[in-house]
Amino acid sequence: MPSAIPSPLDRRTVELQPIESETRLPPRGLTANELIAMARAARARRLDP
Repeated sequence: MPSAIPSPLDRRTVELQPIESETRLPPRGLTANELIAMARAARARRLDP
């Protein structure tokens, strides 16, 4: 295998870099239903400003 391919460790450290959308994720303590409700509300705000 060519050594230019990053190892899984390298890819994992790259994926840990914060992305703007990830910084706006809700807290982990929410239930699936709460997340779905938040997603529906956000979609409604986008479609009907």
